[in-house]
Amino acid sequence: MNRNYREQQEMDIIKTILDSIWERLTKSQQTEEYSGVSDRLQIQNEEHSKKDACMEVITLQICVTGQTFSSEQQFLNQVAEHLQGCGIQLEREDYNPATDEPLLLFCPVVSRAGTDIRHALEKILCHRKVVLVVMHHAPNPDLILYPVSQSQIQHSSLVNVVDCRFCQVSGLYSCQMNATAVMSVASSIEQLVLLSKKTRVN
Repeated sequence: MNRNYREQQEMDIIKTILDSIWERLTKSQQTEEYSGVSDRLQIQNEEHSKKDACMEVITLQICVTGQTFSSEQQFLNQVAEHLQGCGIQLEREDYNPATDEPLLLFCPVVSRAGTDIRHALEKILCHRKVVLVVMHHAPNPDLILYPVSQSQIQHSSLVNVVDCRFCQVSGLYSCQMNATAVMSVASSIEQLVLLSKKTRVN
């Protein structure tokens, strides 16, 4: 009886020791894993910081003259994504008529394109660079539209005019017209960045 009791006590002690060793090993492993993850995250953050430091930053003011059902945000996000791939970081600001920052002007067509565009441009000063996005509300992406030619719009501040289509339900359509507009706007912004670089050098 006493012998069995002593053996049981010894077994309990051994089990306690083994459990303690296992717990320490587990904690040590978790600490190493956490440390490894932390190191990797730190390296990634440093890489992102270096990448951001190398990117050219351009501030673009945004003005929306009517209801777009957030389609202009979708358009902007696509432009920003393309620019990021070209090493340009797009910083957005609300429109301030007192400054001369480049302006991205979204003009949804409500009545007639020519009338709406003239109203959108009439308060824009001629000395600032403006990219105009004419937004056509269309019930489907295949509806035939007549794009607005830049030559038809008289305003000395315009550097580019593009057309896009959207609807209340789907927002910005995924179509060739919109893809072309996004690429064209991104290209105009790249040109503005190059112009800004030349100005700084001179």
